[in-house]
Amino acid sequence: MFLRFLGVATLKTSDLNKFDSNAIVVIYDYSGKCVYKASLSDKKITIPTNNFNSGIYQIGLISNNEAFWKKIIIQH
Repeated sequence: MFLRFLGVATLKTSDLNKFDSNAIVVIYDYSGKCVYKASLSDKKITIPTNNFNSGIYQIGLISNNEAFWKKIIIQH
């Protein structure tokens, strides 16, 4: 399953209560290069996508005891 974002300048999510404050958010492009990495200091994230090329990416939320991965499509 993919999440598709068409012409959206930011990715937003909330209600990340199951992840602790030490969690990180990473985004990898199709070639496996890390194009975004940030700490999850709040229980929601907003990621600007205007610097990403259109394409398929994988977003990950990683904490000490859990990881969640999802493929996304960004199309400008």
